[in-house]
Amino acid sequence: MSYWTDDKTFSQQTYPAVDSIYYDLWGQDIYIHREDSSLTETTDRDCIDGIDTTVSMLTTDEICRESMQTLTIQEKIRRPETRKYHDLTLEYYQDRYTKLPGELWHCKASLYLYGYFDQSCPSMLSEWLILPYKALRAFVLSLPDVESRLLPTRHSRAAFLPIPLSDIPSKLVIASNF
Repeated sequence: MSYWTDDKTFSQQTYPAVDSIYYDLWGQDIYIHREDSSLTETTDRDCIDGIDTTVSMLTTDEICRESMQTLTIQEKIRRPETRKYHDLTLEYYQDRYTKLPGELWHCKASLYLYGYFDQSCPSMLSEWLILPYKALRAFVLSLPDVESRLLPTRHSRAAFLPIPLSDIPSKLVIASNF
């Protein structure tokens, strides 16, 4: 199984837990549309040298209420073994060698859901928070010496910025379970 397929399978496994958060926050009468529900690695990705240039591995959801208000939410759910880091990670560069901008620069969603999957209870996330994406980006750009804090990813040329969850200002958090 390719790394991409493994990530895709993991993302789909988290949907019930993520959906339960949305239903708890916005009620049962919402409609959740996942943009990536029919993607396949070979037909829907535009890759150059193995770099994903079109489809984010994260899920952008649209939540529609009867009032026709639409929220777009970028999801990033991490595997249980990464919970020990207790940090939020953002892709700063999609290619750290060419400085091709990553998720931080391209995300158009209004909200950002970040959390840790709990395999012992697949219907919930062990920890999660929702942030307004523009405010999160502004916060990241205000951090000193960001470039020196970047770390390389294991399976690509990307670089990500880890931010301890305790460093995220509480005024940015719209909702969380911790």
